[in-house]
Amino acid sequence: MAFKYEVGFGLDNFQKAKILNAKESVVQMILNMFMMRPGNMPSMPHLGINIQSYLYRQDGDVDLEGLRTKIFSNCTDLLSFLTFGDIKVFFAPYNGQSVLVTVIPIQGLESSASDVLMVGFTKDTNNDLLFSYKFEQGQIFN
Repeated sequence: MAFKYEVGFGLDNFQKAKILNAKESVVQMILNMFMMRPGNMPSMPHLGINIQSYLYRQDGDVDLEGLRTKIFSNCTDLLSFLTFGDIKVFFAPYNGQSVLVTVIPIQGLESSASDVLMVGFTKDTNNDLLFSYKFEQGQIFN
């Protein structure tokens, strides 16, 4: 299957629609998957994590293994042309808050090396969702 690049907001240097590169496209698709609720996509009604529902629970009340399995299933269904390694999901403390961290090893992007996408989710004082992501090359965890 050919890789389909996503269109971003804004214009590029030539005043054309901004086309995201492979990594940015994958991040956009995975973030959409995290934000969607199951049923948002009629052609794939099982797709969607609804990550906000996990952030409003106590850390001990979240089934991390179930969430990991759901993320893996959604990633392989949505991005079937990529190979995903062992996904890790855990809570980490940061600035006095609990951050839900997801580590997703991905093979098949721009380089032959394995890339690792790390995504962190938390909520602010107004209970609005905050997230950040970073790509690393190589293996993060053993």
